[in-house]
Amino acid sequence: MNALGFIGPKNILDLLAGAGLPVVSHPDPILAAKQIAAHQPELTILIDAADLPATLATWATVNSAGLNLAILDAPNGVLAATPGAIHVPHTAPIPLATLYDYAGLETPSQAHNITIPTQTNEASSNETVYVPPASTPLPSPRRKAIASIGDTFAAASTAHQRPKARLIFTFSGKGGVLKTTMAMTLAQRAATAGKRVLLIDGNRGQGDIRSCLRLSNHHIPTIYDHAVGYPLGKCILPPEKINALRPKGLDPVAFYYLAAPEPGMTSSHVVSSDAYRNAITAGREGVGIDLVVVDTQVLNDTDESGLVDQVFLPMLHDDAWAVALTDASSQSVENIAHRLDDFGLDPARTFIVGTLITQREQALSDPLRSFVRPWGAFAGTVGYNEDAKDTQRQGNLLDRSPVFRQATGTILTAVLGDHFDDTAPTPPRTGLRRLFTRHTR
Repeated sequence: MNALGFIGPKNILDLLAGAGLPVVSHPDPILAAKQIAAHQPELTILIDAADLPATLATWATVNSAGLNLAILDAPNGVLAATPGAIHVPHTAPIPLATLYDYAGLETPSQAHNITIPTQTNEASSNETVYVPPASTPLPSPRRKAIASIGDTFAAASTAHQRPKARLIFTFSGKGGVLKTTMAMTLAQRAATAGKRVLLIDGNRGQGDIRSCLRLSNHHIPTIYDHAVGYPLGKCILPPEKINALRPKGLDPVAFYYLAAPEPGMTSSHVVSSDAYRNAITAGREGVGIDLVVVDTQVLNDTDESGLVDQVFLPMLHDDAWAVALTDASSQSVENIAHRLDDFGLDPARTFIVGTLITQREQALSDPLRSFVRPWGAFAGTVGYNEDAKDTQRQGNLLDRSPVFRQATGTILTAVLGDHFDDTAPTPPRTGLRRLFTRHTR
């Protein structure tokens, strides 16, 4: 292909493309590498830097035999040891024609007057700004920053027509409180009621939905594939495909599913915040989609993933619904209270669910309802139930389980506007003392 491959800063990419050169590239270096390998341009320029993904060094080594690679070396760069490539110190501006000469190629007419500048350490003005989370008492800088991002997101959404599909995020302050189970149950119950539902596993580092659906033994497309360039539609499993892969005799799945990346493929350089943001937004705009449910990671006081502050919370501050789950332990209740206090979500679009509540703990429902009132509506409890546990252990779904009816019915009725039965089971109550006290920070 008589074209120029390029991996490097966007300002230089714009310079090359603006001169009329046929450039094979992408602002994301991993996606750029994938496109270059597919199109085989006659010369590929790589601007080395210390913050390039380490996997790019392996890619360059493997492809140096088949591509003309010109690497503009930088101190502490990751590509300095690449064999078989042309290495040029990038300490001064370099005429593009010089790189063609080094490669023994004829210089295209558009390249004669182009000089590749050196790079400064200043961040590009269009880069996503990471808002560092705060762990200080209210008023929270994190809350203000996220609310500001949410306002910007809402303004952008309003400027265009908002996707008609509703959006739910499930989250918790500790593991083991049925967060993922609730996401699957909401998706399945809405889908079996005739809605077209997409379930997205937003737990980039530990996606459990795959194993819950009994798909772990199959190679299935994931959001990683979308992040490296495959169309989103090719990465979403339709119900019929899911059911064909699941063991025989299990409940048929009624929702569409976008899987989290497989272990070893979870790098945030590839499966970035942008990849998740684009997938969620595009999923909401999918033909006929009524509801998107996103299962998130356990939320900590600091967001090391970037997904919470850069994707989930701005969407929650725009028009998404939150479903926060907590069991009866003081650790879980305090953690979810801190998160809700910090996030400052709209109580009108926030539900709190008590989970794994035993018969002896049913008396805690009223205190919990009162305790969470400042942050949202109490959608009920999901009791501890051995039958439900056995059903899920077998790989079946819990949308028909009595212990989930109240919470899922309350949430889906509010979110979708249709009536879902929210009749709750009535286990015996005991006279446990009030265990919840008013939360202060």
